[in-house]
Amino acid sequence: MKRKIVLVATCASLALMTAACGNKADTNKTEAETTVEASVESEADDETDEALDADTEASDYYTKTPVQSFGTIESVDAETGSISVNTIVKGEAEDGSEDSTEEIIFNSIAGVPIIDAATGLPVELDELESGSNVFVWGGDAMTMSLPAQTNLQAMIVNIPADAPAPTYVVVKGLEWSKDDTDVTITDQDGNVWHADSAAHVSPYTTKQIVRLEDITSGSRLFVWPSSEPDASEGDVTKIVLMNE
Repeated sequence: MKRKIVLVATCASLALMTAACGNKADTNKTEAETTVEASVESEADDETDEALDADTEASDYYTKTPVQSFGTIESVDAETGSISVNTIVKGEAEDGSEDSTEEIIFNSIAGVPIIDAATGLPVELDELESGSNVFVWGGDAMTMSLPAQTNLQAMIVNIPADAPAPTYVVVKGLEWSKDDTDVTITDQDGNVWHADSAAHVSPYTTKQIVRLEDITSGSRLFVWPSSEPDASEGDVTKIVLMNE
């Protein structure tokens, strides 16, 4: 705050003393106001930084090249969001002829999709059970620690024994039919999936209406392969679209 102070040389001594006291009080008030304003601005900046950090964490969390594993849940810590899974490692047993297991800790944040293979509904961390078989996708980076750790990208539980399990897909490519009713999807591993207007498309954790045309490059999906005897490889009957 800028103030213009005019001093009149002819003022009496008492008036000068009064003016000086008034100026001191105003100065103290100005300093107090400045301190409060600075404190408020600092708190607002901190809140903005926290919001930006949260947005950055969420936006940077998901990788375009998740790594799939199959294994058994060893333990779950719902408070820290960590899941220990004994994953199957193909052909790395000591004699070279059998599969072995490797413990990996998958660390999760709020909103990471964990889905029931039979119903397609979300599953909470505290609902996971030790000993359950799971398909799990982790980040493309992993720590060198033992056990190794990575970011959980997606998990499928309650895997059926007599029906195809869904697969977590990050869309790399889309090719639509001429009438825009059929789509061919290429995923992060180069697998090809085919869906038409008969495929059931639903959102993850919301009640909004989603359609086949809402799928775009970069979309994250769960796709259910068709179990029909005459179905071609990669034909899809159901899709759950992640909230973007």
